[in-house]
Amino acid sequence: DVESSGTANETNLQLWSSTNANNQKCKFVDLKNGYYAIQSKLGTYIHLKDGATGDGNNILMWTGADSTNKNCQWMLKKAIK
Repeated sequence: DVESSGTANETNLQLWSSTNANNQKCKFVDLKNGYYAIQSKLGTYIHLKDGATGDGNNILMWTGADSTNKNCQWMLKKAIK
């Protein structure tokens, strides 16, 4: 859930009960480099704050994503059973 349906950079991404609102809907956008961006229906993208990957780092929303912005790139892999 994109907090308060915000569209500014660094808007928080949070867990929330389903409301089926636009701030809970996302799609994958192919960046044509083996990675995808995850775009909310509000137009912003899921983004790792400052590219941090360690435990406890925040995930937030950002206004743009492209193949040069590593903070917004996600790789999809087949789950192993």
